[in-house]
Amino acid sequence: LEVTSPYDGAVVGEVPLAGPRELEAAIAGAAAAAADLRRVPANERSGALARAAAAIEADVDVLAATITAEQGKTRAEARAEAERIPGIVRLCAEEASRLGGEVLPMDAAPVGVGRLGYTRREPAGVVAAITPFNYPAILVVHKIGPALAAGNAVVLKPALATPLTALFLCERIAAALAAGALQLVAGPGGEIGPALVGDARVCAVTFTGSHAVGQAIARAAGAKRLACELGSNAAFVVLADSDLDRAASAIAFSGYTNAGQNCVSTQRVIVDRSVRDELVERVLADVDELRPGDPDDPATTLAPLIDEREGD
Repeated sequence: LEVTSPYDGAVVGEVPLAGPRELEAAIAGAAAAAADLRRVPANERSGALARAAAAIEADVDVLAATITAEQGKTRAEARAEAERIPGIVRLCAEEASRLGGEVLPMDAAPVGVGRLGYTRREPAGVVAAITPFNYPAILVVHKIGPALAAGNAVVLKPALATPLTALFLCERIAAALAAGALQLVAGPGGEIGPALVGDARVCAVTFTGSHAVGQAIARAAGAKRLACELGSNAAFVVLADSDLDRAASAIAFSGYTNAGQNCVSTQRVIVDRSVRDELVERVLADVDELRPGDPDDPATTLAPLIDEREGD
């Protein structure tokens, strides 16, 4: 699969395109690793993720450049995303050593007097993680980091538009882990997505994307743990006594960051009629200051959409 720049269509990399055979190998490898990972102590999981965070931090410039090349984020936006990644992975490393259960008093009923119950957390097994294009680094580590910290194996299917960032991260994270713990398959969602989430060896599914695809995943996954983040219709409320300059600036920033390709971007504005016209003028003035262009140019402040279809 050739990966192209959203800005000018130039080929920025290639990745192997996975089909059913590669998917089967990835799930089988993750399932075999999951059985061993259950026995890995918390301190080892924590240490592995800490080493992965250090490896990513050492190459954060390369990570930022990769995000810009394949996703089209401006240099500033890509850098901001890339610099967050080591910290997220370190947080997962810290949480790996804090996972525990609860001790419960049982004396709410007479039969429980003098007794205590306890719970403890166990890994689910194999986690399928499906990520979108708009935050190709953050949303990958948000899914695989906690899953690995808890002792699970992961099969990651990134968006076909942005697999290079996922490969960059997985190479560095997998190098710190036991063999097979982290698998990556880059393939068409309609072909390998249902097979991945519906496989009986997959115990949990995490997905970020559209509502329609989320519903399809829920149907294909069946009775297993499912965590879906399916966007929003985020509102920005401006009252009559609001600071209009501040409101306009915030609307322009949140509405156009990453070319608006953000699940928490401003998608509708609810404004008091008495200040509507003035707010519109100020928002237009702020938006007019945006500078579209080559995302690799430091002067560019408005990135391209991921592809032309998103502009329709």
